[in-house]
Amino acid sequence: MSTEMPTSPGAVPESQASDDTPPNAAAYHALGDAFFQQDRLDEAATAYRHALLLEPDRLDPANTLGVILAGRGEQAEAMQLFRRLVRLDPTFIHARQNLAQVCIAAGRMQEALAHCLEGKRLVPDNRAIRGMLGVIYRALGQVDKARELYQQWFSEDPNDASVRHYHAALSGGDVPTVASADYVREVFDPFATNFEDTLARLDYAAPQLLGAQLSVILGVPNARRRIADAGCGTGLCARYLRPYASELTGIDLSPRMLEQAAVKAVYDQLHENELVEFFSARPAAFDVVVAADTLCYFGALDEFTAVAHRTLSDGGWLVFTVEALTNDDAAPWRLQGHGRYCHAKGYVETTLARHGFSVRDVERVVLRQEAGMPVEGWLVCAVA
Repeated sequence: MSTEMPTSPGAVPESQASDDTPPNAAAYHALGDAFFQQDRLDEAATAYRHALLLEPDRLDPANTLGVILAGRGEQAEAMQLFRRLVRLDPTFIHARQNLAQVCIAAGRMQEALAHCLEGKRLVPDNRAIRGMLGVIYRALGQVDKARELYQQWFSEDPNDASVRHYHAALSGGDVPTVASADYVREVFDPFATNFEDTLARLDYAAPQLLGAQLSVILGVPNARRRIADAGCGTGLCARYLRPYASELTGIDLSPRMLEQAAVKAVYDQLHENELVEFFSARPAAFDVVVAADTLCYFGALDEFTAVAHRTLSDGGWLVFTVEALTNDDAAPWRLQGHGRYCHAKGYVETTLARHGFSVRDVERVVLRQEAGMPVEGWLVCAVA
């Protein structure tokens, strides 16, 4: 198949063209799929539009076009496409779950709820629909319904990492002290390609906050420090870390997120590894360890704090963010209904001190917006 982009509805891929071949929706659909697989999304979208000009009721290219539009933040057109698809075929479950997703992103929770409930009726075991239904119930404050959903799901599949995690969060039973590696991968691998666009819409501020803190404690950048970006994700912190780094290392559990980080070509090394295991094997290997919204997947912080102290050189810096536990909550940390942990300021300070750190600053900050509300956290700075 040719990778030349058709310039008009009359152009078709070279391998499908002949003197007597009319414009062919299937050919445009196939070309769009090829571009989509290569992450050439603008060209894929154009090819899918050509296919739909020729066959407006063709389901799959319209669905994938909607996915591309939603990923760009063009929610209104994506929503229009998905609504038309579920009218054409109410059993087209992929379009229905995509419609529910864009409704959630647009804050249209009641409409998303209706689509998820209908999707669950049609395909009771669809994992994406059930997961979104849990998100919607939590967002609407219908905690009992969310708990009931995950109780039933957990009884059917107790070994599913995400189900087990949310069941614990909502039931309060068998709460893990740290999120499992399988759960973290399940959360972030599918999210990798749209991660940065999504966080931008949430006014995500943790990388900038960490960058500002580094400028205070390290002064003028001199590219002389060995820096570890713990839970680096797609590399959002790298631009703030690179000016200070002689060597910049990223560590994450999600291979798909690391693929996105590698594209930036900023890190000297990238490792797919669990943080405690990684740092425990590298004594005095780093001068700075940063963790932007990574420790919200840890409840108890003792193991991480101990290995962070071990992996830092004398006088090395640990800078991180965590979500803040409300002042009226007596617990040291808590697993929240949305699956992340939050921490009390006093617990963070005493844990750091117990493992040999001198706490220099714990500042209350806004990490991002969620459902129109600020998510408050602690920006923590400590020296080994």
